[in-house]
Amino acid sequence: MTESAKKNRVPEDVMMDILIALPIKSILRFRCLSKSWNSLITDKNFINAYLAQAKPLLLLRRWQDRQELYSLHLDNESLDRSLQFQNLPFRSEAGCFDIIGSCNGVVCLSDIDHQGRTKSLILWNPTIRKHLNLPLPKLCGPHSATWGFGFDLSSDDYKVVRVVRQVSSKREFPMEFQVFSLKRRSWERINYRPALGPFCVAPEACKNSGYCNQVAFNGILHWLVYREETDSRHSFVLSFDLSNDKFGEIMLPQRLARVDIFWMVISEFDDSLAALFYRRDAKSVDVWFMREYGVRNSWDRLYRIQVDGFTRAMVFRKNGEILMTKHGSDEVVSCNPRTQASRNFGNLGLRRCDHAEYFVQSLSLLNESNGIDSRGKKKKQKVRITSNLNDPA
Repeated sequence: MTESAKKNRVPEDVMMDILIALPIKSILRFRCLSKSWNSLITDKNFINAYLAQAKPLLLLRRWQDRQELYSLHLDNESLDRSLQFQNLPFRSEAGCFDIIGSCNGVVCLSDIDHQGRTKSLILWNPTIRKHLNLPLPKLCGPHSATWGFGFDLSSDDYKVVRVVRQVSSKREFPMEFQVFSLKRRSWERINYRPALGPFCVAPEACKNSGYCNQVAFNGILHWLVYREETDSRHSFVLSFDLSNDKFGEIMLPQRLARVDIFWMVISEFDDSLAALFYRRDAKSVDVWFMREYGVRNSWDRLYRIQVDGFTRAMVFRKNGEILMTKHGSDEVVSCNPRTQASRNFGNLGLRRCDHAEYFVQSLSLLNESNGIDSRGKKKKQKVRITSNLNDPA
């Protein structure tokens, strides 16, 4: 490099600031310019810096012509669509994927048939058109299972958690607890003996359906589970600390401890663990918050929302409203728990929406090896992205 070129060279920190302000699609194209550009863009520090400034969006899944459609929306007054992902590079053998969860712009999908058998497990970053096929955990006979997905900041590692309860007509098997580490590329069993004894990980109506009701909060995964007792059920929250692979149990308030978790949703809002309970008798939704994490007596019911028909909460919005979907009518509404007012988004192409959560566009998984199909060949990445607005990134 000549002395003149060295003088005119843009400092790397300045170049990082410029690139971070660009849309991801532009950044990916710049990788082809030179080895130094590619090295900068694929560096972990740059990937983390881009993630740190990413704007939060809403990831929604809906159904159209028997196809799963994923789209990103701005969390504004009208939920304007930003991007839509079509022609996914994978297909579900069971008919549809179960969304285990998402973090750092990565979505975890499982393909589970009606017998509870896992057909595939996928980590997918739709923004960069990248997915990884993960090795499947040890399979077992008839069982009910629940899944979790999160990111451990302390070890810079994505983890998938699987909790299994296997039952036969003759005897009951011990519960199994497994965790997959993307860094280690392996599944490991977790030694855990529940203090309350064996429990069920999915309501009877959802067994073998990939039922998943989990939320990641402060580096800890949480699920609603229940234990069968002599004449009733005892519901509680199962927790898993991603930093040390430790399970734990959090008690629900007395009012919720005896209800069927099929009518409950666990969530997070305003730095608090939250539980929502649909009261069929009163046609209302109770919203509970845990004021002090892990302390049962700190649960407080803040709102009771009157609803017309069975309504399932999907996500708390930044403005304090709750995005809900109505069973049987395909309506999507945003409800203000303080005023009881609700707005219907059915006329915005959001009908048949069954999942919503916060999502950020990122470069996560950029340095990971490509997904491998059953024949050991790299899968072709043929994802078409249509955009209605400017890329928010």
